[in-house]
Amino acid sequence: MSFINRELSWLEFNQRVLDQGNRESLPLLERLKFLAITASNLDEFFQVRVGGLHLMRMSGSHKRGISGLTPSQQLTAVRTRAKAMIEDQYNLLNKELLPALQDEGLHLLDTSAISPSQHEALASRFHDSIFPLLTPLAYDEDTSMASLPAMRIIIACGLESLSENSTRTVFIPLPDGISRFIQLPTSDVAGSAPHQNVILTEDLISAFSGELFPDEKVIATMPFRITRNGDIAVQEEDAIDLAGEMEEVLAARKTSNTVRLELPTKGPNRLKSIVREITGAGSSETYAVDGPLALTDFMSLAFSPGYDHLRDEDIQVKARTLSTEEAIGNPEDQDFPLQRGKEKLMEADFKGSKGQAFTDRFGNFSSSLGEIAEMNLDNNFRRAIFVSALNAVQRSLGQT
Repeated sequence: MSFINRELSWLEFNQRVLDQGNRESLPLLERLKFLAITASNLDEFFQVRVGGLHLMRMSGSHKRGISGLTPSQQLTAVRTRAKAMIEDQYNLLNKELLPALQDEGLHLLDTSAISPSQHEALASRFHDSIFPLLTPLAYDEDTSMASLPAMRIIIACGLESLSENSTRTVFIPLPDGISRFIQLPTSDVAGSAPHQNVILTEDLISAFSGELFPDEKVIATMPFRITRNGDIAVQEEDAIDLAGEMEEVLAARKTSNTVRLELPTKGPNRLKSIVREITGAGSSETYAVDGPLALTDFMSLAFSPGYDHLRDEDIQVKARTLSTEEAIGNPEDQDFPLQRGKEKLMEADFKGSKGQAFTDRFGNFSSSLGEIAEMNLDNNFRRAIFVSALNAVQRSLGQT
């Protein structure tokens, strides 16, 4: 008997979520939310599941899992499938969502498209709010990957000395706690349709990065993002000092191996080579993306004020736990996990359509579809709500 690989099955589930973003019948900003959700899901997937496979491969394990694949074979299959999904994400963003948002008056601009007055406003914003928070990190042969933060956008800058014939590279991590999108001033007329211009924070920092290095010329910039192995667990049985053990785990996660390096497709080759070298990322760990990094941040753009007509109506989804009899009836065999109380079947109701999901964390729940879409999937109860609600929505659309 053959079994479906767990990691590949999870990726197919995430593809189903992404497929919701491709549905033109959904309100535009709801489609953007689904895109952001899939990006957030992938972040966790790479940190934990791909990270776990990395550890198994590094330990020299050739043991085949229940699906018949070794850790190396699983990594190859997972990366191939993930790269196809990432391409689908950026096709959706670049070919459908961003053009449609522009038609609705919400423009994501780059620095080449801003006016002189907008440039002046951005310069003021940079000097007042962002410049004081920046901490450039110089690159040399002794620079270690540990100095580069994971899951944050970092800007690589190539610099040329104005007084000497020399070049160097520095890294500028985006500070914590600042918005990913910066709103530009517009000349909206009262009573007119909403109009909003925004720029990515990394584009703003790149445009004014020369302010950080007055004696040098910025010759190239490139954003990138590192994902490290997060599958490092506390050994509770062996830990005498649990707090100390947790500190060691958190420190290990900051310096663990790179499992994904995101680079822009059109980035400068020299900066790409330097970033690969310092992160230790090979071709299999490198993902070239045709657009902004960290698509999960686009969730905040989906809540831009003035665009309520592009969001979904407040549709309620109710989830409840089914009894064993409701879930599987009264079978002769008594060895089902449901019968032993280890799992329950959650059922969501969406416009009269039902969707289910098995879980070991169960209970009743009621919320709007929008709130469920934005839910942080940090435990099995919330995951069951999300999966059962997604199944109910798909069934209501005749897709299951």
